Amino acid sequence: MTSRTSSSRATRRLFAAQLLFQFRVRTKNRSNQRRVCEIRTVLIPSRSGDKALEKATRFGREEEFDYVDGARHVFFEFIGVKELLDLPANADPTEVWWDLVVLHRPRERRAELIPRRSELRAFSVVTKRRAGPKV
Repeated sequence: MTSRTSSSRATRRLFAAQLLFQFRVRTKNRSNQRRVCEIRTVLIPSRSGDKALEKATRFGREEEFDYVDGARHVFFEFIGVKELLDLPANADPTEVWWDLVVLHRPRERRAELIPRRSELRAFSVVTKRRAGPKV
């Protein structure tokens, strides 16, 4: 992507876009009602929020695909941009997303709020990313 030096940030900014996709499965000309969805965060270098939104939308549409699996036709479809953040020039270069939330006594409820290591996706045996839904 682009570096966050002051000279490059003067004209070009960095945005984080949260994109929503769905897997829609059609069998016998009927689509499933409950769908597996993906929320993906991508970095978008752009000169303005409007241009970043256009780029994020174009990126989402370009990611769409479909395939036939026996009697099922599976569609991976872009739904839209859920959120767009303008990352500040002084942000840590490893920071790509944040949410501010109000929680009741989070330190005291740490065991309830923070998953065990084995529950983190990087350490789980979940199917590979975008492998498609099992229906």
